[in-house]
Order: sequence, then structure tokens, then C-alpha cells
Amino acid sequence: MDSALITAIITTIISSATAGVLGFVCKHFRKKYLEYKKKDLDLEQRMNNLEKGMQCVLRNNIIHTHDRCVDKGYCAIYQKEAIRIEYDSYHALKGNGLVDKLYSDIMALPEELPNNNKEA
Repeated sequence: MDSALITAIITTIISSATAGVLGFVCKHFRKKYLEYKKKDLDLEQRMNNLEKGMQCVLRNNIIHTHDRCVDKGYCAIYQKEAIRIEYDSYHALKGNGLVDKLYSDIMALPEELPNNNKEA
């Protein structure tokens, strides 16, 4: 056999083997990438669910505080501060406008009952 022919055969074998190995490696990394991508999507969905849940808790507490304070006729300053923080957090989580009116009602309430209406 001619040395040029042997070199060509060896080169072909090496090229084929290299292509096969590279194909396998690329397929493996693609599979791993898709697995990580799926985990990222799962994490994103969990984060969305947590945000929606927190938004619901904040909305529920603002509604509850509104009803309680309106019934009492006043809202203590420390309650207003807590509601202000909850309201800002609620809107940072893209809460809807339902709470806007309730928040305004709470902030418009006096911070204590007038002296003649205070309970003993």
C-alpha cells in the first residue's frame, strides 16, 4: 500500500471519529441545556405563584383593615403606616386598582376618635 493512501485512510477514520464524538458531545450538552432551561421555567412559575399568593395576602389584609377601621371610625397612625407599606408592596406586585379606594378611605380616617366619642 502506498503511504499516501494509508494517510488518507487514517485521516478519514480520525475525521469520522472526531465528528462522531463532537456530535455526541453536542447532543449531550443540548440535553443538559434543555434540562436547565426547564428548571428555570419551573422556578419562574414558582416565583409567579409566590408573588400572586403574596399579593392576595396583602389585598386581604388591606380589605380587613379597611373594614375594621371604617367600623371603628378611625385608624391609628401605626396602622396607617403598616397599610402604607402593604399598599406599596401590593402595587409593586402589580396589584389591581381595587385596593386604591380602600387605601384612600383608610388614609382619610382620623387617627383617633374625638375625645367625646372615646370608649372608656
